[in-house]
Parts: sequence; structure tokens; C-alpha cells
Amino acid sequence: MAKLPFTFNLELFDAKVSFENDGLKGLAEYIRRDEPLSRETKEFIADVMEGKIIRPRGQQPNKNLLRNWDIAYEINKLLRQNTDLNLTSNANSNGAAEIVASKYKGVTEDSAIKIYQKLKSLIEESEEI
Repeated sequence: MAKLPFTFNLELFDAKVSFENDGLKGLAEYIRRDEPLSRETKEFIADVMEGKIIRPRGQQPNKNLLRNWDIAYEINKLLRQNTDLNLTSNANSNGAAEIVASKYKGVTEDSAIKIYQKLKSLIEESEEI
């Protein structure tokens, strides 16, 4: 499998989600976890503190970010475990996206497919680490 030109920093992702969801309060709670921080995460936090990165006004935080990650991960897992399974449904059987979407309220097969396609490369890279 080809290596992507970047590495996925889950710690930085978590810090950004904390900031996106709860602003400075969320970022402060993230820092209080007392875990070691990577250079990239420290730079992100410093940029927020200096005002270089702000949470846009009126923008709703993406409360579904972790849910979307779970959906994409479950679809990827199903496809890897069952090579006969397709991503999309057909006349004969449900696809992986339909199976996973049925577990989440308000998620359709189409939206699950879009979520998976958006996050597929990040999931595959995180599995290589």
C-alpha cells in the first residue's frame, strides 16, 4: 500500500476537535489532560493563544466529527473483513454503508458513503501506524 505524503497526527486532530467544539474552554480542558504534546500540537495551541487561529463566529461546531470517524472506520472494517461485500447496496444485498448507516439515527446510506470517501485515506493511514 502506498504511503501518503503526510502522517495523521491523532493528538493534533483531538486538540483541533476540542477547540472546534468548545472553543478556548475545550482547548484548556485538552491541555489539562497532562499528556505529552507533539510539536505540531504545541504550535496549534500557541497559534490559538496568539489569535492566529480563531473559531469562526456563527459556525456550528462539528459535533458529528467523531461520529463520522466511527462510521468510516466501521465501513472500512466491514469491507476488510468481508471481501464479497460492496460499499453500496444492490438488488441482492445491502452494502457496507447501508449496514453501518442503519446503526446511526438520521444517517442514510448516501451520507455514510460520503463520510467514508472523505475519511478513507486517513483511516487507512492510521491503520499503518
